Amino acid sequence: MGGTVQKPVIKTSLADAGKGLAEGVKEKAMEQLDAKKEELEAKAKAEAERLKKEAEERVKSEADRLKKEAEAKAKAEADRLKKEAEERAKKEAKDKLNNIFGK
Repeated sequence: MGGTVQKPVIKTSLADAGKGLAEGVKEKAMEQLDAKKEELEAKAKAEAERLKKEAEERVKSEADRLKKEAEAKAKAEADRLKKEAEERAKKEAKDKLNNIFGK
């Protein structure tokens, strides 16, 4: 504003108003972009954690299954060897008794 009381002069600067408006729009857009970026990063981290947890659970489950399988095989082999040893001992005892009594 300028001039005198009798002849006031009002100047409007459309360029300045346009710059302020553009800056405001730009700032608002950047805020929205940053908010969306943070939201997407949080979602990506959550998904990565979920996938990591699932993978760890699958690995643990597979390891448990393999462990149980190995234990079952070891027990079966131990039982087989025990039975074989018992049968061998019975046969040897029977053979010794037959040798002693001559049958």
